[in-house]
Parts: sequence; C-alpha cells; structure tokens
Amino acid sequence: MKIVLSYIKTALYNIKRNKAYAIFYILGTTLAFVFIAIILHVVKLITTDAEPMLYGDRIVTVSGSQLYNMQGQYIGGIYPMEMEQFFAALKGYEMVSYDNDESSIVYMNDQLKAVDVSFIGGDYFKMYQYRFIDGTSFDREDAREGKKVAVIKESLARVGFPGGKAVGEKIKIQGIEYEVIGVVADYSMFSAPTLASVWIPYRYNKFIPSAHFCYNVNILFPEDMDVTQMKELVCNNVRATVENRGMTVDILPEKIYTKKEERIREYGTNIMLYGAGAAIFLLLIIPALNIVTLNFSNMESRASEIAISRAIGATRISVFFQIMGENFFLVLIGAILGVLLVLPMSYGVQSLVLGGSLNEKMLLIASLDMSVIWCQVLPLAILFSLLSGGLPAYLITRKNIAEVLKGGNE
Repeated sequence: MKIVLSYIKTALYNIKRNKAYAIFYILGTTLAFVFIAIILHVVKLITTDAEPMLYGDRIVTVSGSQLYNMQGQYIGGIYPMEMEQFFAALKGYEMVSYDNDESSIVYMNDQLKAVDVSFIGGDYFKMYQYRFIDGTSFDREDAREGKKVAVIKESLARVGFPGGKAVGEKIKIQGIEYEVIGVVADYSMFSAPTLASVWIPYRYNKFIPSAHFCYNVNILFPEDMDVTQMKELVCNNVRATVENRGMTVDILPEKIYTKKEERIREYGTNIMLYGAGAAIFLLLIIPALNIVTLNFSNMESRASEIAISRAIGATRISVFFQIMGENFFLVLIGAILGVLLVLPMSYGVQSLVLGGSLNEKMLLIASLDMSVIWCQVLPLAILFSLLSGGLPAYLITRKNIAEVLKGGNE
C-alpha cells in the first residue's frame, strides 16, 4: 500500500510540474473517450433490449404498410374491423397491442407544438416498459371506452408546462381536449418502438393526415417460444385474414421480423457494427500515437532525473511502473471527463446532425449505462494507457545510466 501511495504522490508531483504536458494529455484522452463511450452506448442500445423495448426479441409486428399481393400491389395492413378476428384466430401469444402514429399539432398551455401522436390500444403500456416519472398510464379498458386521457414524454412536458408538471393539465389535439394522466421518461431513439411524444386512446384516431387506415399490430409471445414458430403463427394468421377479403398476400415467415431484428436491420447491420469497431480502433490509435510522440519528448527532458533515480537504487521495473502510473493517472482523468461529457456531447451531435428534428421526440442516448463504463470504457482506458505510455516508458528505462548522466544518447 505504501508503494502505491508513493507512486501516486510522485505522479501528482510530476504532473503538477509539467502542467502543459498534463493538460494536452488529458484533453487528447477526453476527446477520444467521449466518442468511444458514445459509440459503445449506441452499439449496446442497438444490439440489446433497453427500456421501453425490453422484450424486443419476443415482439413480432405486422406493420400497417407491409402487405402486398402476389402482383406486388399494396393491399394495406390489418384494418380496425379485422382486429378482433385477427386476435381471436391467433394462438399462443401473451398479449397484443396496436398503434398508429400521426403527425399533428398539440395545443397546451397557450402553446402550439408539432408532435407525433400515437393512437394505441390493447396492452400497449404492458408490452412496452415506459418508465413513468409522474402519473400513470391508461389500460386496455380505458382505450376501448375512449377515455379522453393522454400520456406525454418528459421533454414535451418540460417545454409545455412550468417545471414539467403536466399531470392533471389539458392538451388539445385535432379539436379534442385530453387530460394528461402520465409522463414518461425520455429514452433513446435506438430503443424506441415509436417516434411519438403523445399517446392517446385509439378511439379518437381520425387517421389524419396520413389517411392510412391500418394499425401496426404487435404480438408478444412467451419467452420459451422459438422465434421461427412465432413468425409462422403470425404469417399464417395474416394469410387467413387477407384471404377473408378475397385476396392473397405475398408474405413468408422470413419476411417477418421481431422488434429486435427490425432495429438491427435499420440501425445495426454487420457493416455498421464493424464500422463501430474500426472507429473505436482509430479513436484509440491516433490519439495514442500523438501522445506517444509527446511522451518521448517528455521522457527525454526527464532522462537525467530518471537516470539519477536508477543510480541511487531504483530498479528498471520500479521506474517503469512509476512512469506508467503517471500515464494511467492522466488517462483515467481524461476518461472520466469523457464519460461525464457523453450526454452533453450526444445532445450536441444530435443538434448538429439532426437539427431540431428530434426535439420532444428521441435522444441518441438517454442515460449513462454503467455496465458500459465499467466493462468496456475502463478496460479501453487501461489499453490506451499501455498504448500511449508503454513504449516510451520501456525505452527510457533501457537507457544506459552512465551515458545519460554524461549527456549521451545511448
């Protein structure tokens, strides 16, 4: 323990003595790790289940815009009048829901806001695990009875009502007034089942402005059911429903996807995931090479000091670990600053790349995932420290003490 404290004390002394070097080192590391952490968060959101879509690998969706006949002509999705028959014929599922998103204007607290509104029914709020920060959801019976209630997103509540206190307030959409009964926490666009900022019962759906009179039908299957079986059940049921119209549909189980598969197809193809790996590699290597050059210069300026330490009894191993301790301390500070800047930088990237298109809708990253920080960012920080400081530290400890003290370069 005393040895570790001694290393830390010496590291802090040398960092304080070389402020410009320390600042450059920390800033370079911070810039690298803020983007590394963002990439790692996005990859995890794409490839794993996160709120509100915690059951993405068990939910199969029949999109309201995916059905075509054998001649390639669009024949719609599942219409409202077919819903009851569709669910009655389907076997083996746990719960179902349906939704239709429409672009609209919401009037609230003397303000007008352009938002996406999701008209929902069934067990929507049981199937998707939104985290309510205030109030509660409405259920299947509320939706069926057409209660004039609404759930809105946290970001919309913040811009629409003082202090974000929206529960109990009124909003008006398409001429109908609703009472806000719940507010859900913001979440990442990569774990989003919808782009909506407002959810209201399907009874009030006028299908305006889309004039697209179909719903997305979502079916949650048991955890122990095989994915292929899920898809076959849905496929057969869609065929039977369309045949009742006197039509045929061009659909195969292979053309039906779970929510998780849809997300990976949309955001995370193999190329994208490999690209993330390549980006992280470059974010490690390029700053590390720059810092290696800086380290060589710093080590040369400290060569005599290190040689004197060797001369009075310090071993090569102890000197090596002393130098690496300083490097790791600086990298750790930079990595921590990078992690702290993940959310602000993700908001900045969002605003720069997407402008205001995600206001009151989605965030790239809604919150820090500590498993990513501890299990991925920290090991990469250790690797970065080894890459940037290991070679200079090794070479300086290999120098001949006598030659260095005489002013030589060997």
